[in-house]
Amino acid sequence: MSSSKASLRVALIACIVFTSLEFVRGHYQTAQVHLRNGLQLLGQLKVVSPAAQGTEPSSLSKDEQSVDGWLAEQFSRLILQAKLFGQRQLMAPIGKTYRSIVQPVAFVSTSHARKCLDALISEATSLAARYDMERAGSLCRLPSPELLEHQAAIQISLTGWYRAYEDANSPSGITKDIATVMGFKILHSYYLVARIMLTTCLRLDGEMAYDYHTQDFRAILLNSWQLGEIVFNDAPGTKFAHDPSIPPIVADMGWITPLYFTAIKCRNKEVRLEAIRFLAHGDCKEGIWDAALASQVGRQIMAIEEEGPMQNSSNSPLVKVKTDSEEPQLPPDNHRVFDVEVILPEGSSIGLGVVCKRRRDDGSVETISRRRDTQSDQWFEGKA
Repeated sequence: MSSSKASLRVALIACIVFTSLEFVRGHYQTAQVHLRNGLQLLGQLKVVSPAAQGTEPSSLSKDEQSVDGWLAEQFSRLILQAKLFGQRQLMAPIGKTYRSIVQPVAFVSTSHARKCLDALISEATSLAARYDMERAGSLCRLPSPELLEHQAAIQISLTGWYRAYEDANSPSGITKDIATVMGFKILHSYYLVARIMLTTCLRLDGEMAYDYHTQDFRAILLNSWQLGEIVFNDAPGTKFAHDPSIPPIVADMGWITPLYFTAIKCRNKEVRLEAIRFLAHGDCKEGIWDAALASQVGRQIMAIEEEGPMQNSSNSPLVKVKTDSEEPQLPPDNHRVFDVEVILPEGSSIGLGVVCKRRRDDGSVETISRRRDTQSDQWFEGKA
């Protein structure tokens, strides 16, 4: 009821806590209600963006600015998680989009590097969304000069980020314990995701553009396996000894996001299946991300693409790809889906579902909806 800044900050912290708790409970729809409410409150806080700090006068103390900046960062990260997991109903925080993000020449920690990379990934996703709006269903519309300029600016910043990352990850860089080593592996996977997203988002060949990044997808898998060798070595006395009574849950993003991105965007069957199997093996949650749900969505998207537009049964097994040479056979463009929206469950009341689009040969767009029956563990046509 109070309109004071202090009361507003308490409410925002409560929104973050409640959102995280509902994610843990599997009540994803309720969690997103808390998140949307928090975004509305965040707009009332009128946080000064990091890019504007130092250029805009502020009546807040340094401590207040620090708290407000932390709140804005946490909500931005939650929104980024949701956007990457296909949550279309969540709007992005209101704020100015900075076309040129100046990256520092050196990172003081992995969290510092992560914060800078998050901003670049958010810019890349916003760029892709703007181009989709400009195309408005037109298959052959070229991106505007403004979008190309925006893409080039992000690319320069991303290149600078990777240069600073390599310096920090060198033997003479940041002092590394096992957790820092893991942090650098995760950062490299997110960098690869950002690079793939940025390179493909304005191309006219759409989903076919991802075929040029198979080696990047393989690198994401390699990073994940190397992380797995550390995490799954959880015997008593080791660094990551795990108490079976404590579920493997964290509030932040880790390795699930890059693996899910690989599962839905890489059409090399070998790489794609490895990503799906890895997700199925990793029984863990990272914020909105659930490895088991991500694995199920990835497998269903793969099944839809391999069935092709002429198949009616959504429960048919994955089609075995026939090859006459060592080169893998990739699904044609009219089999591939895009704009994947994930309908997350609300406990046992709302089941898992996916809604995606596929472009027909004549250029028109087909919408595909699938839902999973929790009792039979089968997918059927129709929304969840």
